Amino acid sequence: MLYYIGCTFAPINNWEDYVDIRAPRNYKDPAKIAAYVAERKQELAGGKAAISPMTGAIADVAIIKKLTPDTQTDKTWKDEVAQCKGPLSGAKALEFIQNDSGLITSPSALSKLVIVGCEMLEMVAIMAVEYIEANHMLPYNLQWLVNFHPSFKYNETPGFVDPARLLFGHDVDMRLAGARFGLPPPTTATDKAVLAVQLGRRLGL
Repeated sequence: MLYYIGCTFAPINNWEDYVDIRAPRNYKDPAKIAAYVAERKQELAGGKAAISPMTGAIADVAIIKKLTPDTQTDKTWKDEVAQCKGPLSGAKALEFIQNDSGLITSPSALSKLVIVGCEMLEMVAIMAVEYIEANHMLPYNLQWLVNFHPSFKYNETPGFVDPARLLFGHDVDMRLAGARFGLPPPTTATDKAVLAVQLGRRLGL
């Protein structure tokens, strides 16, 4: 079962409560220490807090499921099969995938499960946290989410595949990755899922 997924991130409301920024030990001047801490906090507030499992959340998820073998047209793709918004939307998306793929009742479904998306490392880490928040545990059939399951790997199949990072490296900006192939910059969760489709197809997924 092949899913293409995109999401938007947002910091949790009280994210500063979960941040402990310390200057390097060789910093002795109180003014330099304060400046360092302020700069790190500004970086977090500017976007990094949204994609950290400690301080971030998933605001919106779009999932596109591949239905039939690929052809020259987009008619083989079903439009959005899941749109999860609001609090714990990552947990809701996982519940959809579990039910839709049959994983919740058949562990063997894991061997056929591939999830393609840009920013997958950040996405799945936050999804795991959100699922535990909602359900107070991460069950065995979701241990692949945090790479506990040996048969489900990052950037392998079955597993999570991030086409942007496979093609361009770890620090790639996925807007620029899409632009490299003439694709418009993604802004919404659906845009990001479609970008995953387009980049994934170029990798033969």
